[in-house]
Amino acid sequence: MRRVKSFTSHEIQNELLQLLAHEILRDIAQDIRKSPYFAVIADETTDCSKKEQVSICVRYVNDLQPVEDFIGMYESVNTTGEALSNVIKDVLLRMNLPLDKLRGQCYDGAANMAGDHKGVQSRILAVQSKALYVHCFAHSLNLSVQDSIRCVPIFRDTLQLLHDLATVTHGSSKRVQAFRDIANGVEMWNAKLPKPLCPTRWTVRFVAIDAALQSYSILVTFLSEVASMSTADDSSKKARGLLAQFENGQTYMALYMMHAVFDAVDTLSCVLQSARRTVAGCLEAVRFTIEKLTKLRTDDQFDAIWNHVQNSIIDYKLHDITLPRHVQRPARYDYNPSSKGHQYESAKDFHRVQYFSFLDAVINHVEQRFQQPGILMYSKTEKLLMAALKEEDFSVLVDEVVSFYQDFHKSRLERQLTMLADICRDAHSVADVVAHLRCKSPDLRSVFDEVERLLNLLLVVPASSATAERSFSALRRLKSYLRASMKQERLNHVAILNVHQDRLDKVDLQKLTGDFVSANEYRRSVFGHKQTRHRPT
Repeated sequence: MRRVKSFTSHEIQNELLQLLAHEILRDIAQDIRKSPYFAVIADETTDCSKKEQVSICVRYVNDLQPVEDFIGMYESVNTTGEALSNVIKDVLLRMNLPLDKLRGQCYDGAANMAGDHKGVQSRILAVQSKALYVHCFAHSLNLSVQDSIRCVPIFRDTLQLLHDLATVTHGSSKRVQAFRDIANGVEMWNAKLPKPLCPTRWTVRFVAIDAALQSYSILVTFLSEVASMSTADDSSKKARGLLAQFENGQTYMALYMMHAVFDAVDTLSCVLQSARRTVAGCLEAVRFTIEKLTKLRTDDQFDAIWNHVQNSIIDYKLHDITLPRHVQRPARYDYNPSSKGHQYESAKDFHRVQYFSFLDAVINHVEQRFQQPGILMYSKTEKLLMAALKEEDFSVLVDEVVSFYQDFHKSRLERQLTMLADICRDAHSVADVVAHLRCKSPDLRSVFDEVERLLNLLLVVPASSATAERSFSALRRLKSYLRASMKQERLNHVAILNVHQDRLDKVDLQKLTGDFVSANEYRRSVFGHKQTRHRPT
């Protein structure tokens, strides 16, 4: 090691990182090739050096258990559908994963990814027509909530108040400490600081709403104190305006109405982001959430909300809820100038309409977003399995599924589906069938090989692109502003090692050091032709 040649240079580091990363990728590729099918998950972002990074993951099935593995982060020249699809196909080619086994693809709803003509999904479908496209369910739910909030102005304005409140509070450490001092003074140990709103993920705003409701009495006192401060910036003026809004009972009413809806939506969002979720399971969770939201749309539920808010107004000494000022429609826009428009009789009637309108908007947008044409064949495949469990006629469905995938022996599949109900008693979903089969012996499972192939198709289609998005957290840690000059090859290798730390611990270092030594004659002369065994110190 004291010779002229240094083995600690950045070239040697990059070579060692490449050896480790390639060993992990070979291990992942071997696991994927054992599965009959696989699917692709991709998402894109911009790193700190303004380079477009495409995160690619592969989903496959291992013993009827879905697995999602990150396989790399690659730089794209541009963000067109053609460029991104070429990146995906090139990665699959390098991993020796044939497109013949590709049965699913999941991206966000951007035009370059989900476009019907020039998007990535359409270009992949042109090569492999069996690769069903799924618009990420988590993105679909987020867009549904975003569109619903825009339909009801009082909820949209209240969320803006929460954003301004978090900006004022976290703009200074003194104001944060002032909030904590007030909470300690009233012995409110469960007081929560105002949470900033995520600009893109609308479903996680439940945390900010819940924090504001739990600490509402502290917020009013805190804003009153900040408004009386003499500050160099305009925070005192903003606090004075926010104080006027939070002392109004209508703000508390809007927060409490949103709390019930966002609670159900936030729970669904957490379910949809799991890597082991299937499309069938996620659709079942969506249907359950819609039923839960529908049950909230009753007069009894609203009366309970109204009574709770009235009691809180008295406890927090807020201003009573009043009707908003009625704005009469200009005569030039109305066919009947004598009409004054609809006027509400009380504030309760007005907020009842707003509450029902918000629930209707959320339910309608969720139903529309999750009726995706790409999973139509998936729905038919699931219906085929459910019809076999219920011992119903499935002749039409089996013809459509077999003709589309062309991977089944039709008569054998029909016989196995007929016998499926005998071994899967009390099974009502895809997950139940999977649980029953995994408990059986290998000999019995071999009798239902065509059914297992059907289950693999149902399990391999991804429901969300959350796994690709999680790699962006690693990107933010690995390529920071202090290490912005990192090249793409090193970044990709480091990202693979960071994400797959469990596989990294299992790498055979003796083999890798042997490969490193045998790379050239100089290393063999330094370290010897045969690598010595590691001796414990």
